[in-house]
Amino acid sequence: FYVLTALAGAGIYASEELVKIHITTKFANGGDSGICAAAEGFSCSEVAQHALSSVAGLPIAALGEAFYLTVLLGALLLRFMPQRLPRLADALLLASTLGVLYSVFLGVASKVIIGKLCPWCMVLYAINLGVALTLFFGHPEGDGKGAFRRAFSLPKARGFWAVAGIMALATTGAQAAYAHRAKKVHLEYQVAQAQKAQAPRRQLDVAPGTSPARG
Repeated sequence: FYVLTALAGAGIYASEELVKIHITTKFANGGDSGICAAAEGFSCSEVAQHALSSVAGLPIAALGEAFYLTVLLGALLLRFMPQRLPRLADALLLASTLGVLYSVFLGVASKVIIGKLCPWCMVLYAINLGVALTLFFGHPEGDGKGAFRRAFSLPKARGFWAVAGIMALATTGAQAAYAHRAKKVHLEYQVAQAQKAQAPRRQLDVAPGTSPARG
């Protein structure tokens, strides 16, 4: 429980950092800094500008926030209400496994197609793997092998619909928050650019001095 909640919290934090980068890159002409500029092969902003970084206009990082919030709430339900939602652990494990597979795809695509690696994205890939392993080895049955064998019957369980419902609500909230923040940042950027354009240019008077090379 504690490991899972810690990983979910770390995932929310890392996803939030990526959402900020995505917004400033897309709507305020932002660039790389910090770990995103730590090496020549790193660039969070270039990855953020690529079509692979979004799904239906929503950054994958915002979906990540929704996913990790779902994991966090799911961990709480597993801890305090395990009998009320049968196969909740199965649903979380299968969802996290899909997340790991998607992470592998994004990591390979980032290097092969975009030609850059996103350090914050790689942090999330590691967290995704950690979540999946925690759910597998911490499964109520001792391990998660049975969850994969029962995968096709999962939609019949209340635990599945609980996870799906939480994820849907969290995604809707993440989408609304992203749209609001993006609009605000873009407006602030436009105002700053307009003020910069209207600012009077400074004229510097330079004394020619006594240099023999003065023209």
